[in-house]
Amino acid sequence: MSCGNHHELPCTDVLHAIVLYIDHEIADEANVQAIELHIQECPPCAARTAHEALLNQQLKALLNRSCREEASEQLRSNVTALIQQNSNQMYVQWSQSITYTEITTDSFTHTRVEIHERYEEEE
Repeated sequence: MSCGNHHELPCTDVLHAIVLYIDHEIADEANVQAIELHIQECPPCAARTAHEALLNQQLKALLNRSCREEASEQLRSNVTALIQQNSNQMYVQWSQSITYTEITTDSFTHTRVEIHERYEEEE
């Protein structure tokens, strides 16, 4: 991706740093300013940054909603009943894992989020 104009910071460097820039994770202020100047001068990189910022915001909103979900009252009742019924024989362990994978190339960004929840019985 390039607008065809010469920039002090090449488009490829900006594209590799977009997610870090959007998340304010670049500590070097000179790098931040160079990226911002490039984005102001390069319409394709500005569009890509806006697109990535929107995807980033949507992904964070999805994760925020997903991580705050609570078990239904029926599920809680069933688990509690099982625990009380077999309190001397069984332990129930709940676990949740979230896998976030992002693959970025010059032509696309692929993001995949997996959320796994399970109850395991331990005897």
